[in-house]
Amino acid sequence: PDLAYTFETWARLVLDFSQNLIGEPVFLVGNSIGCIVALQAAVTSPAQIRGVVMLNCSLRMLHDRKRASLPWPQRTFSPWFQKILALDGDNS
Repeated sequence: PDLAYTFETWARLVLDFSQNLIGEPVFLVGNSIGCIVALQAAVTSPAQIRGVVMLNCSLRMLHDRKRASLPWPQRTFSPWFQKILALDGDNS
């Protein structure tokens, strides 16, 4: 079937898998683009997530069409948040 494979879809798969297999709130560990999936899962169903660990988080920009459909606070602050995530903390 035609299925739009989005971060929301991917997060739902992770949530369903963890609920069916583990059955209690979980910690999610994401690497690269998996960080986005872990964060989306936490936003979608916070009661199912105990915490999120992000490693080498992908800082992909949202697709322009998707960004345009976001509510104004998300549309406005997403680039700002991505810049904060890009900081490496090295002050030397």
